[in-house]
Amino acid sequence: MMSSPKTLHISKFKVDEVLEDGSAVAHVEDFSSDIGALGEVLFQNDGTDSYVNDQIITAPKGKVEQIGTCKYSGNTIPVIRIIK
Repeated sequence: MMSSPKTLHISKFKVDEVLEDGSAVAHVEDFSSDIGALGEVLFQNDGTDSYVNDQIITAPKGKVEQIGTCKYSGNTIPVIRIIK
């Protein structure tokens, strides 16, 4: 994980795939200078949220943090969380 989280200015995601551990791979539904539109991200399963395929996830601007990266389908993608 990153030494300190990086705030991202993204507010809308769509879940593409729920993984066996309950984490979700999603793509960005809005433009961001941090991650391009349709860029993939991973929401880790932290035990407080559950995800389903095609779910739309929204967050207030400035409430999304990148906390690390992971490998998915041969690509490195950001691991993110929504600050509650």
